[in-house]
Amino acid sequence: MKRFVLPLLAVMLLLAACGNGGQMTVVSPEEGNVRVISSGDCFTVEEIIRNDVVRYRYTVTALDGSVLEQALCAEAPLASKVNDGLVGIRFTDGDHMWVRYYDVKDGIVSESFMNAFWSDGNLVAYNDYRNGHFVATRSIFDADGFYSEASAESDSWRITILAAELSEDGDILTVEYVDGDGSSAAAEINTVELPLVKSEPEDGE
Repeated sequence: MKRFVLPLLAVMLLLAACGNGGQMTVVSPEEGNVRVISSGDCFTVEEIIRNDVVRYRYTVTALDGSVLEQALCAEAPLASKVNDGLVGIRFTDGDHMWVRYYDVKDGIVSESFMNAFWSDGNLVAYNDYRNGHFVATRSIFDADGFYSEASAESDSWRITILAAELSEDGDILTVEYVDGDGSSAAAEINTVELPLVKSEPEDGE
């Protein structure tokens, strides 16, 4: 069984939004003191200090060198190379977290996924809320592609994902979560199973 625990998910990173729910803005600030705090193939994250104000700028480029996205953030984003053609960045803004992916081969930028907690490079799983909590998974770049969800029963306005465990055959993602922010040691751990395969149509359909 493959087990993925949230504090270790930085290696599977993805992006999100710099405190604006996914709306990215290309910026060209007057430079202050600039320091690169992380970089890799096709991404750079910089710390910019100007007039005692600290901001963070990330830049993601395609393999041909063109800029796919660049923006300023109040909090430092985490960036990671997921595979040879995919870069992900995670952004936090207070209690909120977003994840976003970049196909650096074809120059494609994904939507922002709020509270995303798992990815295999093709699918992304995230916590959704629509008159109740759901755990959902979908294709990263194809909004009309694969989609699956399961209800996460909770009376709380917030749930915290603790871990995700993939079955040996890769068909089921078992998700552990607790009500609230996960800070209570007495919180009951709940589980939900999320199918990762498309159901086959019945005969005659």
